[in-house]
Amino acid sequence: MVSVLVLLAGFAGAVLSLLAIVVQAIRKKPKRNALISFVISSLLFVVAFATFPTSTTTSEASSPAEGEAVEGGEASAESDEVESAGDNEDTAEPSSEGTRAVPLLEEGDFTPVLYEENKAINQFLVDYNSVTDSPATDISRGNIDSKCSFSTYGFYVTVGDYNATVGYMEVSINGNKDAHVPEMRDAFHDVVKALDRNLSDEEIYAFFDERTVEGNAAHETPLGEVTCSVHLTGNFGDTGRIDIYK
Repeated sequence: MVSVLVLLAGFAGAVLSLLAIVVQAIRKKPKRNALISFVISSLLFVVAFATFPTSTTTSEASSPAEGEAVEGGEASAESDEVESAGDNEDTAEPSSEGTRAVPLLEEGDFTPVLYEENKAINQFLVDYNSVTDSPATDISRGNIDSKCSFSTYGFYVTVGDYNATVGYMEVSINGNKDAHVPEMRDAFHDVVKALDRNLSDEEIYAFFDERTVEGNAAHETPLGEVTCSVHLTGNFGDTGRIDIYK
């Protein structure tokens, strides 16, 4: 840029000085200063002209290097994008639509709400429904939040969370006119299984068969992590009841 300006200035100065000399020659009044200006302007023009191609060549020579730098930057950016895409493919979880934005919930992360008034009772109901062939229906609140009732296998069952007062949960299976204690076998199994997963089916059924007969009925008898009491005669006739505590 500087060389161009010097070239133009030298050229303009030389032209102006030449015109001045011509005018003075016509008037026959040549002046020494005009001749000196012409010589200096001509020298500047020559110097500028001599340096101008070198500057242009140098500028053009630097252009490929800049282009190579740009191409190198673009190649690096493309490489980073490929590596980023590869990382995403390694970490994303597959789904029916490609990749999933959020991970799947692990087992136990979500608990259905069946009885929102009490967390312990709600957990029992969830556990009970996971092991039974007769899920709890007609779930309703008792006279307090820590107590509820539901129906299963045709029996009326009450659940009380008394951990805050006496330190245990109580589940009672109540008989009715059509079904007494002997018919509670499956309901008893499922309630106990929901409270103690470590007990086998054989252990639970064996306990029921042995401790629900006259003369050998269980009374606060331990079974794994629970305690059972069998009432063959209930308060409403001979319907009976089984209480299970944990």
